[in-house]
Amino acid sequence: SEQQSSVIVTNLSEVTTFASLRHVFGELFGPVRHVDVIRGRNFGFVRFADEDDAKKAVTASRTSGIMVDGNRVQVNIARIRGEKKKQEPVIEKTEKNFSIYIFGVQS
Repeated sequence: SEQQSSVIVTNLSEVTTFASLRHVFGELFGPVRHVDVIRGRNFGFVRFADEDDAKKAVTASRTSGIMVDGNRVQVNIARIRGEKKKQEPVIEKTEKNFSIYIFGVQS
């Protein structure tokens, strides 16, 4: 699927370009369909033609490491926006009769 073949790449250098990101990931892991670099935020996305190549990139970043423009980058499978689990608030009542809403608590 498109989602499983996309990775998010963090810790990019300020000098990293679409071309350098495409080159490194294409050379190391396989054909790249799309690259996006988010300027000023030091991260980007790489979409591979094959989801196995995306998995190889994630594994390599955790084991041997991947260098792009002098920075060791971290790679994870990207989630498509809006796919995050919906968080239901945990409601705790207090003695003073008001509620505190706490998000992100695993139930």
